[in-house]
Amino acid sequence: MRRMALSVLLVLGTALPASADIVVDRPRVRPLPAATLAAVVASGSAPAADVERVEAETRRALRRRLRAVRTCLAQTVPPRDPMRRGARWIEGRLTFDRSARPVVDQVRSGGVHESARRCVLEAARGLQLRQAPRGTVHVVVRYRL
Repeated sequence: MRRMALSVLLVLGTALPASADIVVDRPRVRPLPAATLAAVVASGSAPAADVERVEAETRRALRRRLRAVRTCLAQTVPPRDPMRRGARWIEGRLTFDRSARPVVDQVRSGGVHESARRCVLEAARGLQLRQAPRGTVHVVVRYRL
């Protein structure tokens, strides 16, 4: 009986692979999700028609530049830390003051590496409206990662 039990244990022990006993838990590194244009909100002292037109043109222009922003973010922003929670965002404030080109007042970010600011700055500074507003228009642009 002992011989039989010993032979069964030997057969089972050699039949199972050694890697079945060792389980390696690899940490998950989440890739950087694609940037999306979350919000474009305009306000200002210009006539309402100009504010709406500037907001619509800014939204269209930034959507056209979204691929360049995503490429820039993929090259500069490190992958997301699995231990860090919370939303990641980048927000820029643009001012059109009787000009077709914006002045970038500020760029803020939350949960994103500082090098990501450059990506949004490049996209914002490249804007050119077809017609300048007849007053001051402030546009807040928010990207979500």
